[in-house]
Amino acid sequence: MWKTPSTSELEGLLGCNPFDVLDKINPAGGREEVSISELKEKLVGLYLCAGGNFIPTLHKVYQQCRTRQPEFEIVLVYLPFGDCLDPLVYRVNIDSLLQKISWWRLPFNNSVSRRLWRLISCYPDDGRLRVPCPEGTEQAEGTHLGVIALLVYGSQDYVLRSNDRIAVAELRGRNILLYLDYLDLYDELLTWYHEIKAKDPDFEVVFVRLDNRNTTEVEDDLVLSAPMPWLVCPFDPDHSASLQKNIFTKAWPYDALVEF
Repeated sequence: MWKTPSTSELEGLLGCNPFDVLDKINPAGGREEVSISELKEKLVGLYLCAGGNFIPTLHKVYQQCRTRQPEFEIVLVYLPFGDCLDPLVYRVNIDSLLQKISWWRLPFNNSVSRRLWRLISCYPDDGRLRVPCPEGTEQAEGTHLGVIALLVYGSQDYVLRSNDRIAVAELRGRNILLYLDYLDLYDELLTWYHEIKAKDPDFEVVFVRLDNRNTTEVEDDLVLSAPMPWLVCPFDPDHSASLQKNIFTKAWPYDALVEF
């Protein structure tokens, strides 16, 4: 999964320009800069930082390695996706953990970070990729099919808002966020749905429940009766299985937001 024509070079692995600049806070509190090309002759550890929990342990490893290999460097790449609700707050928190740690940081680049995130996100900590951040929704594999093709199944060509039926065809041309979930992201999505909807009347969220055959009938009833302010695709286990097959072609199904 990691192979590219130039993965032997750091810029090839990152997909960056060799003259892109990294920075770090030195022990004296000042800021230093270096280009990626300047690290070519050094041993570099690439730290893909999703949550930051590994920072204290990695710092101990780094200190031990530096006693044997003074040219050893760590380059941190921000991955503000996962359980992150606000990418900016995430980066501020990570930077606060690095105040006394002299590692190089790659300035946040969404395309670089998201590409690396996709390479490692098949089995994140909780077993699912969760992308509740409206600033950077996941581009799932099957999105080339279009939201209309994904939502229409057999004779079912509508979605629900409360008890009202809305034809899927009416969603054409709108900004759609397909919300694929086991009902884990409900509270997080609710916090910003109304705010975005007020700013963009053409914005719609369509909830599609992923099939979980381990749930009980009681849990099913609770899930299906949960009040939702957005559009809901009527649950059909065969439709759910079809969506999972079309979208998650290279990974197990996970909670996700997919933009159309």
